[in-house]
Amino acid sequence: MCKIVALTLSPSGSVSFCKCCNKYYLEYGNIQMKISKEEMKQMKTTLESIDLNYWFSDSASKGFDTEKIYIDIRPTAVRLRFNKQEFIQLLQLLDTTVEFVEGIASKVENKWHRN
Repeated sequence: MCKIVALTLSPSGSVSFCKCCNKYYLEYGNIQMKISKEEMKQMKTTLESIDLNYWFSDSASKGFDTEKIYIDIRPTAVRLRFNKQEFIQLLQLLDTTVEFVEGIASKVENKWHRN
């Protein structure tokens, strides 16, 4: 049976952790992902690498829908679509969660090394 612990919560999403399967449940809007710690960190890195100002100005100059940004989730064929505010909120949720998880891991390691 899964033992799920809530880690972070924002107005538009949350991240929980399952102790049994060692996976994180990222819920944002109508999306739910079951991902590993490394996948969550990679997703955060990928989102941080996107230059929003360039994306929206470049899309506008090419005549594309400037209201949404599309994020490919590799290696799947899934493509997520966010407006600028949704994108920023998702990145903030991931930032908070990764900081929290890394902070806990650091405290556990420090306690383990002292004993």
